[in-house]
Amino acid sequence: MKSLTLLAPLLFCVTLLCSSLNVASDSAAEALAILKWKASLQSQNHSVLLSWNTSNNPNTKTSPCAWFGIHCNHADSVIKINLTGYGVKELDLSTNELYGIIPPKISQLSKLTYLDLSFNQFSGQIPPEISHLVHLQTLHLAGNQLNGSIPREIGQLKFLTDLALCSNKLNGCIPASLEIIRATKDFDAQYCIGKGGYGNVYKAELSSGDVVVVKKFHPLHTGEMADQRQFLNEVRALVETRHRNIVKFYGFCSSAGHSFLVYKYLERGSLASVLSKNEESKKLDWNKRVNIVKGVVNALSYLYHDCSPPIVHRDITSNNILLDLEYEAHLSDFGTAKLLNPESSNWSNIAGTYGYIAPELSYTMQVTEKCDVFSFGVLALELIVGAYPGEFLSNLSILTAESIPLNNVLDQILSPPSPEVVNKLVFILKLAVSCLNINPKSRPTMHTVSQLVFDHI
Repeated sequence: MKSLTLLAPLLFCVTLLCSSLNVASDSAAEALAILKWKASLQSQNHSVLLSWNTSNNPNTKTSPCAWFGIHCNHADSVIKINLTGYGVKELDLSTNELYGIIPPKISQLSKLTYLDLSFNQFSGQIPPEISHLVHLQTLHLAGNQLNGSIPREIGQLKFLTDLALCSNKLNGCIPASLEIIRATKDFDAQYCIGKGGYGNVYKAELSSGDVVVVKKFHPLHTGEMADQRQFLNEVRALVETRHRNIVKFYGFCSSAGHSFLVYKYLERGSLASVLSKNEESKKLDWNKRVNIVKGVVNALSYLYHDCSPPIVHRDITSNNILLDLEYEAHLSDFGTAKLLNPESSNWSNIAGTYGYIAPELSYTMQVTEKCDVFSFGVLALELIVGAYPGEFLSNLSILTAESIPLNNVLDQILSPPSPEVVNKLVFILKLAVSCLNINPKSRPTMHTVSQLVFDHI
């Protein structure tokens, strides 16, 4: 038992453990578990849980049956905790070997914002009464034995942003996914705006007026999706990743018919698309291109040095840099490769896109930060040239900044840059070449790249 937040001013009836949430009958173990639980509670100074202390129990030092709010059966096994009138806002009972049904009366926890019952042995259906938890933001029910249809009522929870239902025997889709399927007419080709190795990308306009991007995985066979608990952790990591230069991730849906990720829609599409169209490319002036380099560096530095554990992108390309109306860069599509099992037919040991892959990956088969540094070098050079810089990458062993005069590589579709911008472009060119060093040990780290960019542009 992990966390339960109590706020005395909030009034409602609570039944936490009843006959449908059964635990082991060892009263000593129960007492220790409850005391550990109590230690994590946040409450006012005059706690109603003062009796939850073995030294205050006149009957025994191990049984919790005389404690306030604790109800036991004749075998001195805890069957209920009743804390009526002490507003529970967070309840985490994950990984506790609880079994039985999820009681509909859980809806009486009307102030609940966080509910985690994952990785237990709950069975039966998800009670539709959960929709009465109008403040709920997180609902984790993964890793149980729940069956039946996913209640449509869950779609009424307007604050719900984190929903985990995998590793159960449920059928149907979560309500939001139903709307996405409707908005794309079951992923009709007319809504497809991009294609990749793992799946296709669709644009969906929801009934609320919001527009999202949906990355739908290619059909997966049984067992191709990664271990569910590991997969859930990966998705949580994506949800918790927040940076102005990283595309906002909204959620994930997996069912027998569809598996897809949902992201924020960015109006100008991919950098690759903009560079491929003359009129659009002309709007991407030198200052905007310099700012795109800065944005990508900021995003990668965040993934490597502010996330724990660090996140290696694996596929940095102009297709995975999305632009908003102001041409600000947003890194997308990181983490996708980690969602599949290595045994999957959709898996490739060579993670990334041809032309951006670090040369050592072909023989080490190990994706590292230095692989992303190499891909960033290709991307930075592409922004200067205005197209994929294939001719400059054909012989990396002799590639130096001196061997590439700036005037010979500048995108001719744009007017010549000002002297101030020329200095920035010369720096970016030198930085790109250092990132493209054929020896990964000689490439700078992304932290070093970030510091250099901060100092020079």
